[in-house]
Amino acid sequence: RGGFRRLALANPALAPYGRAAVQVLAVLDPGGALREHLVQGENVGQTFQFVSTANAELGFVALSQVRQPGSDGWRAGSAWLIPETLHDPIEQDVVWLKQAENSKAVPALLDFIRSPEGRAIIVAHGYEPGFDDQ
Repeated sequence: RGGFRRLALANPALAPYGRAAVQVLAVLDPGGALREHLVQGENVGQTFQFVSTANAELGFVALSQVRQPGSDGWRAGSAWLIPETLHDPIEQDVVWLKQAENSKAVPALLDFIRSPEGRAIIVAHGYEPGFDDQ
């Protein structure tokens, strides 16, 4: 506690990472003492920008944003992996627009994502691939 002025989180009304951050804070800071330190980005990308530019000393961001590419290490700074028991699962999906339904790129991209190479990339960035063809 202390030693920081700003704690960034994504907009919980729009962003799954923001919703998860609010759930974590409800458990770890039930009295709301950190509320005065919160700054809100529109999404997890803007939240990461706040942290990476030192406009916020702390932030709830995606694991893929702080992982050092090609290693098991972290980018400069430190990280705390939030226990999954403190928030609902963050599920992400692949979607495509109706205007792209006849595009050959859509099935090609999906095939790549489902391939061993695509799955390895997903795992390397801290995600768990769980495909559902619905």
